[in-house]
Amino acid sequence: MAKRRYREPEALADILKPVMRGIRPAKRDPIGQVREIWPDVVGSQAAQRSRVASCREGELVIEVSSAALRQHLAVFRREEILRAIRESLPGIHLETLKCRVSGGF
Repeated sequence: MAKRRYREPEALADILKPVMRGIRPAKRDPIGQVREIWPDVVGSQAAQRSRVASCREGELVIEVSSAALRQHLAVFRREEILRAIRESLPGIHLETLKCRVSGGF
């Protein structure tokens, strides 16, 4: 009987990557879609200090790490953020953006 050549074991993550890429949910909730594009909309630095809390009934609620960031996103960039999300996700209806300061960042 011929000896089988020894192979290093493969990492489970390497085996599952192609499988997991092929699995896509049929329909995702609006909050998940907004969370996915949030870093592209506000930039990586602001995204690290903020998170999408809720997205329902036309209102997007964002939790931020500081009052300064709340002011920046809710006042100065409000229209830009809403426009970018509407363009990226035309199926989501957003009218308002609300930011609140939250700990835990």
